[in-house]
Amino acid sequence: MNTTKIYYTDGAVGENINRLVRKRLVAANKPIISISQKPIGFGTNICVGEIGRSYESIQRQVLAGLEAATTQYIALAEHDTLYPEGYFDWTPPREDTFYYNSNRVFVVAKKGPQYGMYITFKDSHPNADQLICNRELLIGATKRRVDLLAKKADIPVGWGEPGYAFDDEEIGWRETDVPSVDILHNNNFTSRYGLIDKEHCCYELQCWGKFEEIK
Repeated sequence: MNTTKIYYTDGAVGENINRLVRKRLVAANKPIISISQKPIGFGTNICVGEIGRSYESIQRQVLAGLEAATTQYIALAEHDTLYPEGYFDWTPPREDTFYYNSNRVFVVAKKGPQYGMYITFKDSHPNADQLICNRELLIGATKRRVDLLAKKADIPVGWGEPGYAFDDEEIGWRETDVPSVDILHNNNFTSRYGLIDKEHCCYELQCWGKFEEIK
């Protein structure tokens, strides 16, 4: 196994979603390092303490997982994203490039009339939960971001996803046959606006079915 899944969480996700995401990650049959702010029994757990919810805490949690891993490649996995079968079996073709999956949809898990609605809007911006790359490459990029945050330095737009904001970082894309599903719940760290458009909405996807059926 040449890829480790780095699962990072601040604990701010409902237990139903929590169980669903972890169950699918275990089924992917790759080593898991979980980095949490309270001890959890999932994979090899690293508890960093209650450092709060911030862009810096995300980078520090990811870095702790990267430094504990030993495989050549890593895949970032968030506590509110569902990954399709075979997602983690992919191997990056280059060692100097940050690769993101471009095939990702959202699903509304908040109670209300839009509950269970998929949003198939295609986001052109890379997302960290879709990243697979060389471990050493990401260690360097993450340390760079931790250092910039600590110094309160000027950081370009999109700095959080390696490969996107700095000219000396290379970005690459892949597209899975089946999309990953980003779950919109009551405690997402990043707010998303302007995504709900009837043209890009449905309540059932051929590859996933209805959200209730997944649960």
